[in-house]
Amino acid sequence: MTSDQFAKLKPPAIISTVASLPRRFGETFVPAPNADPDEVAALVAADGRSMLDYVAEATALVKSIGEAINTTANHDGASVHADAIAESRSNPATASGSRESELQGLEAATDELVATMKGFSAHQWGRTAGVDGGGSVSLEQLGQQVARSAISQLSAAQALASTF
Repeated sequence: MTSDQFAKLKPPAIISTVASLPRRFGETFVPAPNADPDEVAALVAADGRSMLDYVAEATALVKSIGEAINTTANHDGASVHADAIAESRSNPATASGSRESELQGLEAATDELVATMKGFSAHQWGRTAGVDGGGSVSLEQLGQQVARSAISQLSAAQALASTF
């Protein structure tokens, strides 16, 4: 895990950040008062990724890191795959639905993860799992990683929306 602002997040801030993702992504589709959200959703960045692709990738990251969080929380001696908790992936998710359906998918994923994380005691946040390839990661670090990864996608969407 790299040293950055997300490495300082404590559990309440992690939960708040994850819970805010659907709202914050939804707001990116209205970068100006008269913007048509569906026109903004059609924007494509120079790298070929669309606004909806950023939502889809954030959803995939929340699910992937959420699975690592569940594994770590529920299994002694847990091990998680380094790819599952990576900030970026070589094959990012692409959107397959409308703006509404992509945002609903993100909301469902974040709601599930937030409910899980709210159930952790202060002691549980220190629980660790081994990472294949070496090292270990705590639930708190996994929470920081999901916030870091999803906000990275949000930032990319915001940058693209600003071109509207």
